[in-house]
Amino acid sequence: MAGTSYSSFGNEEYTVGWICALPLELTAARGMLDEEHGLPREAPDLADKNTYVLGSIGQFKIVIACLPLIRDGSISMGVIANRMLFTFPNIRVGLLVGIGEGIPDHEKNRDIRLGDVVIGSDDETGGVVTHDFGKEIDRGLFYAIPALNRPPEALSSALMKMKSAHDMQENKVAEYIEEMLDKYPRLRKNGYCYPGPSFDRLFQSDYPHQGNSCKQCDPDKLVGRQDRLGELFSVHYGIIASGSMVVKDSIMREKIRAKYQAICLERGAAELVHGFPCMVIRGIWDYADSHNNDRWKPCAAAAAAACAKELLSHLQPRVVDGEPTMKDLLSRVHNGVKDISEAVTAQRMQKILHWITPLHYEQQQNEIIKQAQTGTGSWFLKSEEFTGWLNQSQGTLFCPGILGSGKTVMSSIVIEHLKETFRDDIEVQIAYVFCKYKPEFPQSYLDILLSILKQLSVTNRSLLSTTEEFYKMHSQNLVRPNRDEIRAQILKTALTYKKVFILVDALDEYISYNPEELKALLTVIFELQRGSTDQFLCNI
Repeated sequence: MAGTSYSSFGNEEYTVGWICALPLELTAARGMLDEEHGLPREAPDLADKNTYVLGSIGQFKIVIACLPLIRDGSISMGVIANRMLFTFPNIRVGLLVGIGEGIPDHEKNRDIRLGDVVIGSDDETGGVVTHDFGKEIDRGLFYAIPALNRPPEALSSALMKMKSAHDMQENKVAEYIEEMLDKYPRLRKNGYCYPGPSFDRLFQSDYPHQGNSCKQCDPDKLVGRQDRLGELFSVHYGIIASGSMVVKDSIMREKIRAKYQAICLERGAAELVHGFPCMVIRGIWDYADSHNNDRWKPCAAAAAAACAKELLSHLQPRVVDGEPTMKDLLSRVHNGVKDISEAVTAQRMQKILHWITPLHYEQQQNEIIKQAQTGTGSWFLKSEEFTGWLNQSQGTLFCPGILGSGKTVMSSIVIEHLKETFRDDIEVQIAYVFCKYKPEFPQSYLDILLSILKQLSVTNRSLLSTTEEFYKMHSQNLVRPNRDEIRAQILKTALTYKKVFILVDALDEYISYNPEELKALLTVIFELQRGSTDQFLCNI
């Protein structure tokens, strides 16, 4: 082997990332390399604690990384993969290679045996689904998470070519394992060879393990299977169900098979999730039941690694070079997660604002401002009365006028002027109300106050934390805020700003509509004015 020498290739020349979880999987992966290259020529960043094995298979330069032998809960397959992508920036295809548990299904002619290989492959799911996220919901069955990221297109094309080759001739798994054992004879002693069919025993799904070893298990409970002729190792293509724990329960295995049509169980891909689109290849060491088959682990790891090597032989370097780097894909995933997070936040914000009140005046404002001709109202915006009101604190500007004189359009012009003037000032907020004699929407004084609260609750496209707390307190108890709570919340919200402008148009129509509520409305507005730096403009 290469020892402690350094690779003669730059980090950017490596294009295949190979991830494994267990030491025996790493051993099998190294055994399949045509040659090892030594340590990375450019030292990893200090934050990258991975240990890498570099080498080549055919024309491909490969980086292999494995989970630490002793690790805390913060180190996952995803962390290992992310570190790899930043140290080797041109990784374009990924392989997740190791051992898994088989799910035979003789009704569908799925004769999966120990030592066989399963490759995650399915049009609908991409080949891998997560069957649990560490949460049991009913009688041993776990809540499912949708499919993981699909493998890179280059790998999918190579897989199609390999599958076609397997239809025509035997796979090369046994050949590559034998080459490895000849190259490293010690591996044969350590169990990386085929144990033999006598150690491959599949018990009925309703028969649990007996005693300390399967010697105590009843042979009459074995599933009858014909001797396999020809290949020692078969390669299967189908759905791999990934979870956060090893399944050792044949009843649960059968439930997962029935629900997802899975032919293999494993636990590595669930940790990798969306950050490392890859082909998942699993050598079968167990049947996901209570019976012990540990002797098959090294052989299963070798079979999976051999199958990965065969897959690479069908992969065209030119096609790989055309794939985007996984670092770029990871960046896109992060951006996508950010977009989703922002969308969820925006959706929640709209839910809370609608809970405050469905009443809003934006549409009226937009319709009214369209009626204004260019230059309309400029005399008012330049008037001493308006500029004085604009620049003072706790001021009130009262603008009476005859019916039809354009007061509502003038209010709309003032609103637009204030929005434009204080567009970039998050310490200034504007709230406005358009009253009507015969409104098409609720117009009690509480409705108006809630609308003002709603408008003051959003700054810089974000919901104020005080409003979030206000919502939680009442929604959890399934109650609406009362009159005093609304008044207190408006004052609390207004105090988060340096200045607040409140504009009420057509107050005379509100007076005619409900005169007894006018005093209560003005009382609250003037309370706000005294308790903060609010400006109040009123048109009648």
